[in-house]
Amino acid sequence: MQIGIGVMKNKDNQFKLIINKSTFQKVLEDFICYKVQCISSIESLIFKKNNISNMQNIKTNQSQNEINLNEQTISTNDITLNDNQNDNFSNENISFDSVITNLNGINNLSNDCFMISTLQCLIHCGDFIRKIFDLDKNSLKGITKELYNLCITQSIKKSNSLSNIKKELNQKKFCDNKQHDSMEFGRVLLEQINKELNISSNKTYSEIDYNDLKKIDAYEKYKNYMIERENSIVTNTFYFKTINIFNCDNCKKSSYSFQTNLDLPLLLERKEKEKVIDLFNNYFKIITVEKICGNCGEKKSTKSIKFCDIPEILILCLQRYNDKNEKNDEIIEFNENLDLREYIDNTLIDSNNTLYELLSIINHEGNMDFGHYYSYIKINNEWYEFNDKNVIKKNTIQFESNKIYILYYERKK
Repeated sequence: MQIGIGVMKNKDNQFKLIINKSTFQKVLEDFICYKVQCISSIESLIFKKNNISNMQNIKTNQSQNEINLNEQTISTNDITLNDNQNDNFSNENISFDSVITNLNGINNLSNDCFMISTLQCLIHCGDFIRKIFDLDKNSLKGITKELYNLCITQSIKKSNSLSNIKKELNQKKFCDNKQHDSMEFGRVLLEQINKELNISSNKTYSEIDYNDLKKIDAYEKYKNYMIERENSIVTNTFYFKTINIFNCDNCKKSSYSFQTNLDLPLLLERKEKEKVIDLFNNYFKIITVEKICGNCGEKKSTKSIKFCDIPEILILCLQRYNDKNEKNDEIIEFNENLDLREYIDNTLIDSNNTLYELLSIINHEGNMDFGHYYSYIKINNEWYEFNDKNVIKKNTIQFESNKIYILYYERKK
């Protein structure tokens, strides 16, 4: 690289330092990189100090709770501040496989870890990225185009920042260089892509009347209603539907309502340790509610929730924060495999394909105001830690942790 620095003498016999734009930008980049690395090191020391007592209490079972791999650093990307670099890659001969198996990090220049951890998980969601690659590239726009461009830069090992992603975000609060919630960002990102790619023409919503309809007829009415309004690769990959079944305590008449969701929020209890399956059981348990029966006027009913449509990729979000932004650091035990058979309405959905496999994890250390997000992603049956620009092949993955926040499960083919 040619360094554009020179010295000249002015009319007052004073010397001036001349530095060209590209050289100045490189000096600035190196300074920012050094600053970010220092901050990350300090944060890491603080987290280790604060969590050492908790970590001593976590017992891992080598045969049941860990995967043994050789740990090594795979990637440490260089920093670039070139906002326009992505525009040059639309004609690159990039394969789909090279995208979802890439082992490249993303530079964190300004508290971007909440974005980076989410984007890395999405980039490695094979079903989702394949559908984006199958689209007409000339028709891509907005945040969808920038996600595609990010896939390209990641797969060809060209360093990048998230400047273009930030420019296209509708909610600019994520661009203020402050800490934000990774799940909230993920919802905003996918909902914006959904709007850009939605092929449905009807955008008006109104209350649906299910009176006197049988359950299967009520569900078909709701399903068709939603398809007429939202139909994209996002809804076809991540969205799922649940049915609320109300049974009157008096006359036993049933009534129904439906919901469509992007992720499943799982509430934590204030316990020392819980299993993900326990959180599922709590979410789907039968409860008593006040609901006036349209048939006899009785005010009490039992309510049960079931899946009536399951997604290709299921996102589970552990509700670690309460309304006061207090964090629950409870240890959660989870498995690589998940079966939804017990939680589906088998009169509305095929129960023969309800198995899911863990695809990726977003971890969080610290609290809402001061913390760090990073992800674990399984690629070709091996686990890697994606931590900003660094990618490390892991020798152990603990299947119980007080750091896991979001789990991505992929439906088995």
